[in-house]
Amino acid sequence: MTDHVQPLTGGPGAKAGGAVSGALKAGTAEDHHRTEKGDFQRRFASGRLSLELYVAWLEQMLHVYRVLEARLASLRTDERFSGFLDEELWRTPQLERDLRHFGRPAGQAPALPATEALGRRFEEWAGRPALVGGLYVLEGSTNGSRFNARVLRKAYRLADGDGTAFLDPYGERQPEKWRAFKAALDTLPEADVPALVTAARATFVAIQEIGAELLERAGGQEPA
Repeated sequence: MTDHVQPLTGGPGAKAGGAVSGALKAGTAEDHHRTEKGDFQRRFASGRLSLELYVAWLEQMLHVYRVLEARLASLRTDERFSGFLDEELWRTPQLERDLRHFGRPAGQAPALPATEALGRRFEEWAGRPALVGGLYVLEGSTNGSRFNARVLRKAYRLADGDGTAFLDPYGERQPEKWRAFKAALDTLPEADVPALVTAARATFVAIQEIGAELLERAGGQEPA
C-alpha cells in the first residue's frame, strides 16, 4: 500500500471547477438519496443489522471488489485512468481481513444474483470510462462508511479496527483521499460524463438490490 496520496491533478482533458466530479454528483443525487433511505442501509447505519447479516454483506462486497479490481487492471494501458489505479483503492485486503476476524474463509459464500449481475456489468465496462463510474459509487461510500464503522463497533462490541477495516480504510485521511479521487475524475474529458453517470446510477441500483436480497434471505430474523 502507498503511504501518501500521489497528486492526481492535470492530465488530458483536465477541466477547472470540478466539471466531471460535479456532474457525477448532480447526475446521481436521486440515486444516492434513494440508496441511503433504503431499508437495508437505514438498518446498517443505525446498527440494527444482525452481526450475521453484516458478515453476509461483507462476503458479497468481496465478490464485488474481486471482479472490479480485476477489471480495473484493464485500464492500465490508458494513461487517462492512472489516477484510478492507486493501490489504496483496492478493498479486497480489508474485506479478507474482516472476514478472517469473523471466522469466515474468504470467498466461500456464493454470490447472490444481484451481486453476480453487478459483476457482469463490471465485465462489460472493462477498459471503458463506465468502469470508473462504478468505482465512483463504491469509493464515495467511504465518506459515510467510516461513521457507520463507529456505530457497528458499538453495536457488535468490536475493538477498534476489528471487523470494520473495509468500512474505514483511510481513517483520518478520508477527506484527503476523497479530494484526490475527485481530482482524478476531473482529469477525464467531459465527453465521458454520460457514460460515467449511467454506470454510476446502475451501480447505485445494484447496491440497493444486494441489500434487498440479503434482507429477503434473512426473512423474519432481522429486526425492523
